[in-house]
Amino acid sequence: METFLDPKFWLFSLVVFPFVALAVYYGIYALAKNNILLTEVGQGWCKIILHQGKFCKIVGPGWHWMGLPGVNTLYKRKMMFLKSVTGPDGKPQAEPHEDKDVSSFKTTDYAYAFPFKDEEDSHGLPLSGFLAIIAVLEDYRKAFFRVSDWYSVMNSEIMPCFRDILVQVSYDDDIVGRDTGKEQERATFSQRLWAALNDCSKGRSVVQKLLDDYGIRVKSAELRSVDPPEDWRATTLAPYKAQREKDAAEATAAAESRKAAGPIDIAMEKWVKSEMEDGETMAATKKRLRETGEYQEQRALLADQINRSRKTVQERKVDLTSGGKPLAGGSVAGIAGSIAAAIIGAVAGKNIKDENDPGTGDPNGKTKKGGKGRRTKKTEDMTDDELETDLDGSDD
Repeated sequence: METFLDPKFWLFSLVVFPFVALAVYYGIYALAKNNILLTEVGQGWCKIILHQGKFCKIVGPGWHWMGLPGVNTLYKRKMMFLKSVTGPDGKPQAEPHEDKDVSSFKTTDYAYAFPFKDEEDSHGLPLSGFLAIIAVLEDYRKAFFRVSDWYSVMNSEIMPCFRDILVQVSYDDDIVGRDTGKEQERATFSQRLWAALNDCSKGRSVVQKLLDDYGIRVKSAELRSVDPPEDWRATTLAPYKAQREKDAAEATAAAESRKAAGPIDIAMEKWVKSEMEDGETMAATKKRLRETGEYQEQRALLADQINRSRKTVQERKVDLTSGGKPLAGGSVAGIAGSIAAAIIGAVAGKNIKDENDPGTGDPNGKTKKGGKGRRTKKTEDMTDDELETDLDGSDD
């Protein structure tokens, strides 16, 4: 009795007791981690305890009493299946999952993958890909002890439904097409598959059967990936590729035409001025030339000169007005400027004579503005070299 009243005893107890308590705690923790007498289960997992090799119970998260070693043990097995994942490139993939000799099993939803290869649609097109099935094992006693491979059972129940739906749909119209309003109103392939898995018209549905018989609750089904043969893809995409190239070429041509429009308009303005008669305004001259068709012919001439000269000018990159100096670039706008400058120079110095009035070049004898010229050919009949020579002559 005196010992308990001794202050030294209590002081010693206060110092030693925490260490004893920690030693006991970590001893129990070590036993639980090694599944001796106790076992520890993490959140989202479960373990199965066997008594003398027979199913005893399923325990959830926390510490649980197992029983005497050798009498009560943890159930272990090999878990092999395919899981649906997203690869580094962002594409869905069916990735193998394999755990050897595990004693902890998931109690959360999991994305299982069920691949297929060369399964034909309604048009006989062979398709390959995989389904993503979200499911959870709710009753491990049924899933592990009623069948040897629960994943194979899921595959054998779900894939026949998938094939029945696939032969009723078209890859173009129902899976990847869906361009028209009528196509978009139809249920997607995944929606049809899910409806088929829940169809009870012939008794229990596939979803109900998997839950009742094997403890597997299927929560959703989705066509995660589907691809036609490579040769079919290349053949199908060829028209789209050709159309894109055609659209790009038309867009480029339209842009170049807009660039060339400025120099052509300047050249046409100069030409209309050269065709003005005494006392005639620009508007009146342009109206007269349009009525006679000369305005349209002259504009077409400029466009034709640009088109005929585009290749040679871009290859030589030589400006017709620069005496053979290299051009800065070979764009249509530059070509238009070169051709327009040549025509403007030729028009400015023209003085075409004819048999009616050799002095004016006008069959009606009317005098037109413009200086003397040596040209005896019409502009549309001249070659690029003749245009260049004519331009050089007009600068003398």
